[in-house]
Amino acid sequence: MNFEYDLALNYIKWLAVLSRLSAFLIAMPLFTSHNVPMRYKAAFLAVVSFLITPAVPAEWFAHPLLSNPTVISLTLFMLSEVATGLVVSLIFFAVIEIFEFGGSSIDREIGFSMAQVMDPVSSVSTTLFSNLLMQLFIIVFLIFDGHHDVLRIAMSSFKTLPPGTLLVNEATVGGVNGLVARILVVGLQLALPVIAVNLMVNIAMGILARVGEDFPVLMLSFPLRFGLGFIILIAIVPVMVSFCREANEILLQWLAAMTGT
Repeated sequence: MNFEYDLALNYIKWLAVLSRLSAFLIAMPLFTSHNVPMRYKAAFLAVVSFLITPAVPAEWFAHPLLSNPTVISLTLFMLSEVATGLVVSLIFFAVIEIFEFGGSSIDREIGFSMAQVMDPVSSVSTTLFSNLLMQLFIIVFLIFDGHHDVLRIAMSSFKTLPPGTLLVNEATVGGVNGLVARILVVGLQLALPVIAVNLMVNIAMGILARVGEDFPVLMLSFPLRFGLGFIILIAIVPVMVSFCREANEILLQWLAAMTGT
């Protein structure tokens, strides 16, 4: 009887760790991709949760919510972890939306706004450079071990966040609102070099159209805008990589601040 009780209690501990870990990892780029089968994601979360359960502080399991579990307390615990996952997902997607908005602004300037590709992460149609910038951010996120940092933050949350902690509070809502409000500004800053070059091209084409009325300004403007825009994009690739790195650090800082780690 004691063996069955201990087995059930250990299962509840593993389930609690799985809930907390899933809340942090389910919003990561690789987990949101539909190219990875769901059973692989579930197996990875289950195995990692099983491996880190012995490393979780005993004080976290000593919380009344887990030491004396009931159906209602476990249900409330799961709901709180789901809410935590939604907040983390919102921060991830808000940062990715910056690159999507900046890329769509670039495509609109160089004449690629009508070209659509399928984004493998969100499975929705996006423009070419919008998808390129999002993939660049994901690559930089993985190269600089952003997924390892998210795992470290998730592990540290067991020391700072008791079971059932609800991250949806006034401070979190205000911070997320500020982050979402910066999407427009930062996205325009990302596309500003291309916008500035195309503005000068449009001014030059307007002057040329007034000087030479028979000059094919319309037919010349399309390849010129695309060519100059593409050259500018190649020139600012290092700046974009640095920008992705900075966005990665801001994302991790937000997660660390929310969890108090």
